[in-house]
Amino acid sequence: MSETQTEEKDFLCSRSEFYEKHFSETKPDDKIEHIVKLPETTKEIFGLAQHFLYTDKVIADEANLPSYEALVGLWKLGHKLNIKGLCDKALTAMIDCRRITESIPATPLLIQVWKDTPEGSSIRKLLLSWTAEYMRFSDARAEFAKSLPQEVLSELVVAMSSFDTVPAPEASATSAVPSVTPRKNVHYLEDEPENDAKKSRRTSGGPVSAPASADRSIKARGSLPKPAPRRFWTRLVGPFRDAVEPVEDGVPDYFEKVKRPMDLTTIKAKMDRKEYTSDEEFVADVRQIFDNCFTYWKKGDPMWLAGEKLQKTFEDKFSHMNKWIAKMGGDEAD
Repeated sequence: MSETQTEEKDFLCSRSEFYEKHFSETKPDDKIEHIVKLPETTKEIFGLAQHFLYTDKVIADEANLPSYEALVGLWKLGHKLNIKGLCDKALTAMIDCRRITESIPATPLLIQVWKDTPEGSSIRKLLLSWTAEYMRFSDARAEFAKSLPQEVLSELVVAMSSFDTVPAPEASATSAVPSVTPRKNVHYLEDEPENDAKKSRRTSGGPVSAPASADRSIKARGSLPKPAPRRFWTRLVGPFRDAVEPVEDGVPDYFEKVKRPMDLTTIKAKMDRKEYTSDEEFVADVRQIFDNCFTYWKKGDPMWLAGEKLQKTFEDKFSHMNKWIAKMGGDEAD
């Protein structure tokens, strides 16, 4: 092996943990070429990766942008080969493409990403933030929701419920995408008056650096011995606080499957009106929320898991009704 070839191999190993491991486990020999096949990588994707390795850039010319398909493939290659910095640069390039083209990836590519990438990955979080924005503002959101597999739709619902509004960065920040202030099945308890809360959920938030806004997820917790931190409570009850609005919430067939809708806000209102004559009636309504969740969503879906977590907390602690009701109203319980 020539000195130049050794330098090229060492350079590749220094940038890719995959190749570092591959060559460390390969017996040294005098081969002129070491062939590693990447059958799923097109010439365009390989060229983008090669360009990144030598220039630390993905987009060479904004007048000749790569397609979203190529950039998704580039992210997958960076993830597979564990090339340092490539996944982040691929996402930055996707954000730049969106800024320049004012378009987002089509549904088939979104579905393909969910098939080919791990749960919780950075590319999923970015596409979730874009999809949530589209669901918020598009007149075609019902049709769009129908085109999504249940797995994707469920993850979208949970992600929307955990988005936080954050202060807007400077307008010159090119890596920002609009945030979503979602409504739903998708809501969270907020430290603001009810009217203001409703108003804020129907207006767009400021820009937020993506995909950091999607980094929070619902945490599992087996018991609630005392009032939990409000942030935890927000994530726990968020998807179940308000009544489902099928079209707005992206679940157009909801009432075809759920015949007795129920939500925590409705339960709180019934308590305020003193409509419950016994603890059993109250408990039955809360359990109806869980029944509806398990009826509409499939076992293992993020929404199903969110329902399980809230159900466990409730069943463990429903005797502390006053604390539950105080929390539903956004008040601190003693």
